[in-house]
Amino acid sequence: MSPKAKVTVGLILFFLAILIGLALSVPMIWAGAEAAHYGFPPMAEKKWHLHCPHYLALDESGTVSATVKNTNDFPVTLKIRWWASIPLDLETGLEYRELKPGQSWHWSHKVGPHNRDLHRFIFFSAYYFGGYPMPRRQGMCGIFVLPFGGIPGRAVLWFGLALFLVLGVAGWWLWREGSSQITVKPLLANGVAIFAVLIPLTVAVALWGSWALGIALVAADVLALIIFALALIGGQEA
Repeated sequence: MSPKAKVTVGLILFFLAILIGLALSVPMIWAGAEAAHYGFPPMAEKKWHLHCPHYLALDESGTVSATVKNTNDFPVTLKIRWWASIPLDLETGLEYRELKPGQSWHWSHKVGPHNRDLHRFIFFSAYYFGGYPMPRRQGMCGIFVLPFGGIPGRAVLWFGLALFLVLGVAGWWLWREGSSQITVKPLLANGVAIFAVLIPLTVAVALWGSWALGIALVAADVLALIIFALALIGGQEA
């Protein structure tokens, strides 16, 4: 394969990886932003990290889980209040458990198709209390519901991540191999370098669940993509 062909194929693969990365990230960030503004009652300022599925199929159920530990040197009865979305309302419940000093409670709750709201989302919030002087903590998350059933959301996510990594690494390698042998316009080279940082960072932030930072990164991605596209249209190529 000639250097110019390597650059061309590398750019195509790299661009496909960019699209896949954005396609994976945007729904997760969108779900998190919707959850933050869904209307869950604010009960605690300190955050509690909930483990939620990022994607669920249309007919799939999933599990929201979290861990709380009694950090006191005496037994306490910890309570967990939770809320889950249902159309035009909130499903809620209260659970409690007595914990010895140092003991942990690995709590979980199932959500499913009946919790779907706003067409494509499941929202969940929970907070724990009752272990004074332990601070009360609250967490929330949004789950994006895929527009099809039969394939687990986790499988879609992992397949998408694998494809993103394979295409991204292969495209970057071909690009580097080809561009090291021929002259490439600086604007195009800088655009590839920027995307090589921005897109993996966007995917990582989306997986972590920081929707505010995710929105900022997606905006930066779109701006960089416009510049990249204009560079190609304007003939900024090898």
